[in-house]
Amino acid sequence: MTTTRCKVVLLALSLVCQGAFADQPSGDSVKAEAVSHLKPERAESDARAAVAHGDRRLLAVYGYTIEVPGVRTAVTELKARYGLRMLEGTSDSYQSPEDQKLNENARRYASIYNRTVITQSTR
Repeated sequence: MTTTRCKVVLLALSLVCQGAFADQPSGDSVKAEAVSHLKPERAESDARAAVAHGDRRLLAVYGYTIEVPGVRTAVTELKARYGLRMLEGTSDSYQSPEDQKLNENARRYASIYNRTVITQSTR
């Protein structure tokens, strides 16, 4: 393939890729949307409702490793016993003060939620 033809093919591919992702929200807005609805003051009632419907999965967050806030038991044991539901949009790497605030809020919500699920499940 000639150099000119390679350049044309690469240009065409880059335009196709740009078009395919043009309507996608940025990573930051996806992250904010994923965890912005979590209200720690509702975590306990949300957990009780989940358990009443048979969902005993604990909430986990992304960090250096997967973390289950509010519980000191090993993640592998918790996963086997209760199951896990990942809170998408969480991370231990913050891009802004708002990002940090959203992640701290998600961890606080998950901590309350998880302790409630465990308490309800042992009754």
